[in-house]
Amino acid sequence: GPTATERADQGLRTAVPEGTQLHSAVLDGQGTLSVNVTAPLLGAAGAVLADAVAQIVLTASRAGGVRRVRLLVDGEPQDWPTGSGASTRDPLSIYDFRDFLPVTALDGSTGAVVGP
Repeated sequence: GPTATERADQGLRTAVPEGTQLHSAVLDGQGTLSVNVTAPLLGAAGAVLADAVAQIVLTASRAGGVRRVRLLVDGEPQDWPTGSGASTRDPLSIYDFRDFLPVTALDGSTGAVVGP
C-alpha cells in the first residue's frame, strides 16, 4: 500500500487488507498474469473486496504484456467480484472494472491502460 507520506500528501489509500502479501506473479505467453496472494485478502467482503480486486487487477494490468489477471489465494482459485457485481473464477481484465477507471484510462484501439 501507499507509504505514510503518500497517504498524507496525496490522499492515496489501499483497499487491499493489511497483511495481504504477494506469493508470486507469473506472466504466461498469452498475457495472463497469475497473481498469488495470502489469505488476508479474503477478509474483505462486498464493495471493499471488489475495490481490492479492482486495485490488484488495474495495478497489474499496467505492467507490460499483461492482458488478464488470474487472482489466486495461497495457490487456490476463488470466485471474485467484478465491477458489475457478478462473480467469476475466470481471469479478470480492466474491462471487468470499467466503472473504476477514468474515462481517459483506456486506449480504444489497443485496450491498454493509459495515463499517469
